[in-house]
Amino acid sequence: MADNAPPQTWPATLRAAAEVLNSYADRAEVHWNARAGWNPDAWLTWAHRGAVSLVEGRAREVAAEQEEMARRRAVWDRQDAEPTAGPTQRQTS
Repeated sequence: MADNAPPQTWPATLRAAAEVLNSYADRAEVHWNARAGWNPDAWLTWAHRGAVSLVEGRAREVAAEQEEMARRRAVWDRQDAEPTAGPTQRQTS
């Protein structure tokens, strides 16, 4: 299913997973089409869309996690750049 190739913008791990799922869908299609009297095109389309949807969903999660980490790093960098007042003195009574 060449038209369902994963986008090049996806991380390599997700592209590899999508290619494996595409491969399974292709093999299942060949196997089931070889059986007489049953046309699984609707099932395969549904299964393939579900698999691609899972991979795309994970890609969105990874992107959100990366954005959150970038935001946190920016905050940490700003905090590191701020001058500190030095150690505080302990008050004794």
